[in-house]
Amino acid sequence: LRYRGKVGTGFTQETIRELVGKLRPLEIDRAPFASGAPRKKGIHWVRPELVAEVSFGSWTDDGLLRHPSFQGLRDDKPAAEVVRESAAKRRPPPPRRRPPDTPARVPPPVREPDRKPPVGDPPPRRKRPLRDPLDSGVLAAITSPERVLYPRDGVTKLDLARYYEAVAPHLLRHAAGRPLMLRRCPGGIQGPCFVQKHPGQAPIPDLDRVRVQERTKTEDHLVLRDLAGLIGMAQMGVVEIHVWGVHAESLEKPDRVVFDFDPDPKSRWEDVIFGARRVRELLEGLDLDSFVKTTGGDGVHVVVPTRPGPTWEDVKAFSAAIASKLTQEAPERFTTHLAKARRGGRIFLDTLRNRRGATWVAPYSPRRRDGAPVSMPISWDELRPSLRPLSFTIESRLQGRSKPRVDAWEGMSRIR
Repeated sequence: LRYRGKVGTGFTQETIRELVGKLRPLEIDRAPFASGAPRKKGIHWVRPELVAEVSFGSWTDDGLLRHPSFQGLRDDKPAAEVVRESAAKRRPPPPRRRPPDTPARVPPPVREPDRKPPVGDPPPRRKRPLRDPLDSGVLAAITSPERVLYPRDGVTKLDLARYYEAVAPHLLRHAAGRPLMLRRCPGGIQGPCFVQKHPGQAPIPDLDRVRVQERTKTEDHLVLRDLAGLIGMAQMGVVEIHVWGVHAESLEKPDRVVFDFDPDPKSRWEDVIFGARRVRELLEGLDLDSFVKTTGGDGVHVVVPTRPGPTWEDVKAFSAAIASKLTQEAPERFTTHLAKARRGGRIFLDTLRNRRGATWVAPYSPRRRDGAPVSMPISWDELRPSLRPLSFTIESRLQGRSKPRVDAWEGMSRIR
């Protein structure tokens, strides 16, 4: 750890009380920094276990933060992933126009029903794991095929491989060629799991790699290219696939902007729908197309494809402006507060996925949750109160309980 300064603004009395409660149990006697820590009296040092979001103007000549302001604690980011950011001027991303022959779309009105639909009911438990009906080579590539990865649902390694094989044409269209962050659960989702971005000592078969410049060094990051890589993921127990919003060949030119609607347990599904459609309306006003998918949980992602060209700072500023507009219009429903304690039962509109190195769950990726749900692209017409996001599962796809689906995001590749 290297000392990079102190933060004295951005706190409220509520925030201070919350921080004191979290920091006091972590207090230690000496500074945890390798170098640069001040030696003033009255400083209370803590174990470096919490991660905070801090905005700042620039870096000083001494490598310290200039005009920092506390934004909140990050519950979603491990401390090991924190790296130094580079300051850059914010410029609005260049508008991407529709082709002349593409008619403008008017979003359908959203009615807010009084009742809350049943969201997230798990599918009935399957007593026996699925078998491999036809050996197309997948079975030969999987060792311990009967190992159960989702104990409550009986989904095995072979089931996971079969699912990846079934959705490969669609999943690869949206995830191939992008740096990855993978969640591996070799012994099943209830056992030890870990995140993997680099090849490491237990590389996943048939995955490519790309060199990425990080804070102080250059590291290899994993990249998916083809079906063989997906089968390799199943073999190594990868139950979640997360991607960067950029291709490996152009790491500084993001081509996706993501709005993540993360509902509170008290939030209504109708409010998630309202927020997603309102963001779509705001984007339509800028002549930008957007696409929607379930996350494999109770929320949705609204994704905007862009031409490579805007910088990471551009897409971060752009997404923050859209999110700010929505929270100003409906502050009782939506918030951009990072700290869960400050959300007050509102839906968290997360735009932090639009930063260099940040990831979001790939379309068609499974999730590490009971029920074996998957993140499913849907059409805007499908986003309605009767939709049950958790009905999209590995099991429903393999057992044919859900009819074959056309990729709702197929048109994304035709947008320029």
